[in-house]
Amino acid sequence: MPKLAPSGNSRSVAKKRLIEPEGSKFSDTFNHNSFLFSHNLAGHPLFELPRLTALAETLLKQEGPSAIRWKNSDAPVDAKWAQLPPNEQAASVSEALQNLQKSGSWVVLYRAQNDPEYSALLEQIIDDLEELMGRPLRNEITWKDIYIFTGSPHAVTPYHIDHEMTFLLQVHGNRRAHLWDQKDSSVLTDPEIEGYYLGDLGAANYQEKNQDKACVYPLDAGKGVLHPSLAPHWYKNGDSYSVAIGIHLCL
Repeated sequence: MPKLAPSGNSRSVAKKRLIEPEGSKFSDTFNHNSFLFSHNLAGHPLFELPRLTALAETLLKQEGPSAIRWKNSDAPVDAKWAQLPPNEQAASVSEALQNLQKSGSWVVLYRAQNDPEYSALLEQIIDDLEELMGRPLRNEITWKDIYIFTGSPHAVTPYHIDHEMTFLLQVHGNRRAHLWDQKDSSVLTDPEIEGYYLGDLGAANYQEKNQDKACVYPLDAGKGVLHPSLAPHWYKNGDSYSVAIGIHLCL
């Protein structure tokens, strides 16, 4: 694998690092095993609720409903992406975000990088990842996206798998991440993987008997976790509303 040439100190002077080193984890276990890391985006103004409300309105104007997903926060862990939970959130996305502490909402904003400020942030994060991995990651990326996950207190992100690998960065509130080893066939079966790639996004089935096989990561603001491709996962919010960023990459 090609290595990056030393860059001296010019970058560190010009820009504050967003992703903090974690020993050799980024270079040794990247996209193989989940791990916890630290970042410096907690409290960043791009992720305050008024700015996210403006972003949601912009994305809806640019792309329509496909840019947004929102539902009631009472969805259980085994809810499927195609299922609507009871008491579907009736308020507008803007109202749900503005009152996230009390609105009982779970809102995802897709393709946030279509806004130039979030696009610049994505590129800076990839800069950091290249430096931490010691290789030109951009040469391997075939698709990239920023999702912004928001949720009211105690909201659940249901169990599922994703094709892309994800760096999930908690920027407000706290959650518990439950991730499984994508290589464990007792958790994620070949028929489930095949069903997923045939178009069933809910093909992976949560089983309570496998819960003790999960790695559970406490995510406070300023912490993040790597999801390898296809790693099953679900999340549960704490007592405050949650805002997290998903940096999604296909390699």
